[in-house]
Amino acid sequence: MRTRCHHAAGMALITNPRFRNLDWVREITRKAAQKLLDEDKDASGLLDLSPSEAYELLVPVIPQLIKTQKNTGHWRSKDARHLSLTLLKALEHTGLLGTVVPQLRYDPCLPFRETDDWYGIAVRRLLRESRVDEEAVKARLLEEMAGRQQDDGSWEHTAVATVHYLEILAGVGFIETSCFTRGIDFLFTCIQPEVPSLSRAAEVLPPSERMLAHDMITSDGRRAEFRSALAYKPHWTPVGACYSHLPMMQTGCALRLLNKSGYENDFRVIQACQNLVDLRERFGGWCQSSIHYGLLAEKKARKAR
Repeated sequence: MRTRCHHAAGMALITNPRFRNLDWVREITRKAAQKLLDEDKDASGLLDLSPSEAYELLVPVIPQLIKTQKNTGHWRSKDARHLSLTLLKALEHTGLLGTVVPQLRYDPCLPFRETDDWYGIAVRRLLRESRVDEEAVKARLLEEMAGRQQDDGSWEHTAVATVHYLEILAGVGFIETSCFTRGIDFLFTCIQPEVPSLSRAAEVLPPSERMLAHDMITSDGRRAEFRSALAYKPHWTPVGACYSHLPMMQTGCALRLLNKSGYENDFRVIQACQNLVDLRERFGGWCQSSIHYGLLAEKKARKAR
């Protein structure tokens, strides 16, 4: 759980220019990216680092990536499309795409060349390929996603699902659409001024004092957020406590998206990022155990006065 909460805070802060140069922000983001790459061949964490930092982490594993690519064009069977896309994006991010792709044993575009989904569109664009009907494929995708959007601008009434679909829209170049704008508006409505912890970490406090955080992003249904993470972010290895304790994961991914979509200087985004900094300064971290022991220490200090 500690790694997940650190990952959530890191993805939010490293993508905001006001916070990315804090030494501890760069450290936790780099460690999270390294862990994902080493354990899961997941290069998504590299995309939040600078190209030079990502390059340092990626270059040593390239021989292994070349060696372990499957004849399907993927690297793993589980969550194959996500892993392949993020790896190719990381290669582009570091300037290595044109060097590494010719060295691969199998064509990485093979499983994406004829698909109609957003993975296919994104990979073909990275590898400078396209179908004859590429624009029609994009139009159908936008129509399908708009049809799933709720009246409040969300998808499935959760921040996690909404971020997932907004990332797709951004990934295929649909930022300048009402569909995207309405989704962003929904995320802003999910910012909660006061955020209680719903776990044992706050049980040492009376109910009136359990508002531990402010300006975090979540729908009112934290269990629904967890179910959305299971469906759309399996590479996070979601655990329910990460959503009931404090809404760290949905806050982190939403802030990352807002930062990368041009809202990094919006005062609401700044306040939400500052809350993550404040939590670390108060408790030393964001996970349930950090806050639990931090609250016990505060309680002990109050009795000693």
